[in-house]
Amino acid sequence: MIWFWLTLAVIIVGIATVVDFSTESKSELLKERVLFIFAHPDDESMFFGPTLEYLSKHRNVQVHLLCLSNGNADGLGNLRQTELVNAASQFQIPKSNIKILSDKRLRDGMYERWDPIVIGKHVYDYMIDKNIRLAITFDKDGISGHPNHKACFYGALNASKMIVDMQLFTLKSVGFLKKYLYWLDCCRMVIAKLLFSKQKYITIEAQRQSIRTIRNAMIEGHRSQMVWFRYGWIYLSRYMFLNTLEQVLS
Repeated sequence: MIWFWLTLAVIIVGIATVVDFSTESKSELLKERVLFIFAHPDDESMFFGPTLEYLSKHRNVQVHLLCLSNGNADGLGNLRQTELVNAASQFQIPKSNIKILSDKRLRDGMYERWDPIVIGKHVYDYMIDKNIRLAITFDKDGISGHPNHKACFYGALNASKMIVDMQLFTLKSVGFLKKYLYWLDCCRMVIAKLLFSKQKYITIEAQRQSIRTIRNAMIEGHRSQMVWFRYGWIYLSRYMFLNTLEQVLS
């Protein structure tokens, strides 16, 4: 029986290595300027890495980052701000394209409740100032269920009601097994790719060199956050390898 499972594991890894799960629709994200909206320094690398790396390869795309807090829950806000700039440089994002808010109404914390109207105003101001019309953020479940993550969605949605031609894409949350057993989910994705020519979601898979960049952004960029369990996330979580995005239609 053990040989069966070993053989199956080899087959799955082989499939995941050869098949590119990215969808052609990912080109819809190639606008002149794209804004990522997230809650804390390190969210950009932990969750949005494959999409950031994909866009950073296109020199005609300017990537902007709007971080709604400096991650000061443990008193490391100033350090984490610097770390975000360092991590962003791995994706060729200049400091001038990064804004980290210090709004007392948006304090980092599991028990902090952020007002979507406040967030929406910040998003609106940044997008209008930089002439950006496409934004990417968390979905309503916030990947990990963190209330700050979920608030990003509702704030961005609020902004989309004020900016007539704004396109909003959200990063799809998945269950625990899909989140941490990416390799096992590859079989299902292969079948879906073969059977369904038209995909509902935009999927971006990071290739080998891109995965190294994403890992470096976390390990070298966000050193203060590299406690032992973060390594489990870096090597097991699907969000380090693959992003699934859905457009929010108003």
